[in-house]
Amino acid sequence: MGKADGAAARTDGTGEVDVCGLAAALPADDICHLVCDPDAMAAQLIAEGNDRGTCYQLYCALTDTEHVLAGVCLPP
Repeated sequence: MGKADGAAARTDGTGEVDVCGLAAALPADDICHLVCDPDAMAAQLIAEGNDRGTCYQLYCALTDTEHVLAGVCLPP
């Protein structure tokens, strides 16, 4: 997985981690760049041949120190 490390994208101005900003900085071939667009993430998983009617949990490394777990269920 690619990693973003820009300090500007790290927070959203409130001191909270800007997950969507960090995800958007990931390479387009890293499915985690879609973490804030669950429908697009599901569509990508389907396009990659993953099983429909199945739920997946993805570990997404956004930086060396920031990560999220993304749950996506594919339609039947």
